[in-house]
Amino acid sequence: MTSVEHRAAWDAIFSAPKSVSLTALVGGDERFREAHWDAIRVALDELERYTQPGLGT
Repeated sequence: MTSVEHRAAWDAIFSAPKSVSLTALVGGDERFREAHWDAIRVALDELERYTQPGLGT
């Protein structure tokens, strides 16, 4: 018999709307890509406030 240890986890997906992707990639406007990456950095900084390192086995 094996036991399974369950752990709480978060899953975060950071995807830009299609209109932003098209404007950045097809339209060649790098400002949209930069703004998206800036927003991801801010979101990750906020998420990190709620995490604790070193809890894994």
